[in-house]
Amino acid sequence: AKGRPVPPTWHEISGDLRNRKPTTALTLPGMKSASALEPTLARIGVDEDGAVRFVFLEGTSGDPAVDREALNLLRSWRFEPSPGQWIQWGRVRVLWAVEPLGNGPR
Repeated sequence: AKGRPVPPTWHEISGDLRNRKPTTALTLPGMKSASALEPTLARIGVDEDGAVRFVFLEGTSGDPAVDREALNLLRSWRFEPSPGQWIQWGRVRVLWAVEPLGNGPR
């Protein structure tokens, strides 16, 4: 019997940033973990050029390495420019696809 496919990792944005279009895709990998992961919650601030200038962790997945990966990915994200807009804030929730750790040969 085949296992069920793992749903992909996805994210959602709330706050003022919700209506600003990203210019680069946020590529979120699946994570290998022995247990289910909670969503990673972060608050991000984007400047008028579309660069992410601030990233604050607000809710942990339960795995510090996974949270670090999320914060690094969020820092590299880019949005469309919004001249005259100093810092626009939003919250990002990352729901992780979890691949079970295999017990295969090492």
